Amino acid sequence: MPKQDKVQRINQRRLRATDMLGVSGAGATFVPPGTCSMDTENSTGSTHVHELDIDLVELGHIVLLVASDGSTVDYGEAGDDELTAALAAATAGDVVLLPACEIEGDHTVPAGVGLVGRAWTSVLTGQLTLGAGAEARDLCVERDEDDGDEIYGVTTADAGDDAARLVACSVSVTNTGDAVAVTVSVVPLECWGCNIDAESSGGDGYGAWGATAKLTLQDGQCDGSTAPIKA
Repeated sequence: MPKQDKVQRINQRRLRATDMLGVSGAGATFVPPGTCSMDTENSTGSTHVHELDIDLVELGHIVLLVASDGSTVDYGEAGDDELTAALAAATAGDVVLLPACEIEGDHTVPAGVGLVGRAWTSVLTGQLTLGAGAEARDLCVERDEDDGDEIYGVTTADAGDDAARLVACSVSVTNTGDAVAVTVSVVPLECWGCNIDAESSGGDGYGAWGATAKLTLQDGQCDGSTAPIKA
């Protein structure tokens, strides 16, 4: 892997949890435990505003909000299979809403799709991969492994030009072998107001590594047992 570090720090304001989602054609504002408002833009360019009753999210269900027509799909109580199914069905502009939960397994957010949690009470314990233009917001990625190989908390897909975004998230990776909390593949990644940490008991621990694409850290905190950033 290239040794040159491509991580950049930019002194910009921290995005609030109520800011608009940065996915194509969609934006959401949380007012828990009330409603979620979404502006959606169809193929003709006109804009519609939909109100989503989030009672299902309060009950611990995964909900897919379909941006094209404002409809919702209930995928049932939060689990690995349910999240995998919701993400597989989502297309650019759609948003998958997570309740307060802990979900195992690795998951990929498709290009242009949003994954929104409940103020860090939504916890993923596997690797999260973000597609081009995808965004993950208000959730935790917490990995605690006993693995001799290097493991990652959040990374990006291996195809696409549009930067993915990680907003107001917590990423914590602990491993006996090497650990990297946030890294990239081909798709660039912007981290806004995130707490990032990696700890290794028998190898190297780095909070962030811009291995093969641009990785930008804006506000937040980045730590690692070896160094905050892998150079």
